[in-house]
Amino acid sequence: MLSGIADGRRDPVGLRDFARLTDDDNKPSATLATHMRHDAFGQFPGAHHFRLQVMQQSTGLDIFKATMLDFRFYMQDYFDAHGRWGYENFGWIWRHVTAELFRVGRLQYMLIPFGGGVRAFGRKAAGDGSGQLPSPLLLADPDMPLGADGYAWGAGRERGTEIPPEDATTWRPTFEQTPGGWQGHVVSPYGWVHRHDDFLRAAEWEPILQPGDWVLDVHIPRNDPFDAETCRASHALAVDFFNRVFPSRPHKALYCHTWIFTPQLQQMLPPTSHLVKFQREFYLFPLPGTVAYLWTFVFGRYPDPQTAPRDTSLRRAVLDRLAAGNPIFDVAGLMFHAPSEWGSQPYMSDSK
Repeated sequence: MLSGIADGRRDPVGLRDFARLTDDDNKPSATLATHMRHDAFGQFPGAHHFRLQVMQQSTGLDIFKATMLDFRFYMQDYFDAHGRWGYENFGWIWRHVTAELFRVGRLQYMLIPFGGGVRAFGRKAAGDGSGQLPSPLLLADPDMPLGADGYAWGAGRERGTEIPPEDATTWRPTFEQTPGGWQGHVVSPYGWVHRHDDFLRAAEWEPILQPGDWVLDVHIPRNDPFDAETCRASHALAVDFFNRVFPSRPHKALYCHTWIFTPQLQQMLPPTSHLVKFQREFYLFPLPGTVAYLWTFVFGRYPDPQTAPRDTSLRRAVLDRLAAGNPIFDVAGLMFHAPSEWGSQPYMSDSK
């Protein structure tokens, strides 16, 4: 048990310090400790206490403190919603205090097995480029039903229990591995799947990411500058950190599932938008997303489009698109290029 933290007699990892949102007297520093006493933190087994100590010693205080700043953000969210200080997002913060998530520079990362059904391939040797498929490329998940547009079936709809119909409105990609190579449907870097299939010859292609391989799962904390320079620096630091701290788990790509990977943002926002630039840095692939993911981050506590504020260009664009009856949904993405290449947007072009 974390009795030392729960009863306030000792605070070996400095968690109570993060309850101080500012130095103002009206920001009670005991709030988080109170919730630890009565909620999930008070029931962590002793092993988690040990992992906190290891995290503090092995990552350095800069990464440790930056990682724990999420306490501030979520306590502020609680105050904004309820008018009093508190904390309730224990399902997310668990990853921080068990040393599964680390903030390294601008971005947060978790080292996880890739759980997607797509497979990535890279070309072994460059040819003259004529008539060639781009490299790298993804072959679609054969277990994911797709709509006529090549996005996941049901994307943009409210999630329910209905089964995809077996008609012209839906289809399933195929995947087959043979001694000579791999047959499947190529995923466009914009997040949809081509209807025709292709064959990748083993003499020319090789797998670079398969389900179960290690990836760095990227998350984006709020309230800080969000540009290519800060992301590039964070990526470089993260590669060094995870290679050093977890040498037995080399990662093969960055993976990210975020509301920012709403492909319609490229139609709603200018190409100079940091959101669009971040999205275009990744190779997108289909998920059966809905508008709910974006809505939570863009509009927060405003549930009704009729009364939602139109005070930013993004909010206006979202509301106008929904009013016109056009879908909005999220997908996921992978990045294979080196940190030094951040900003090159190598996957998306008019020809792909």
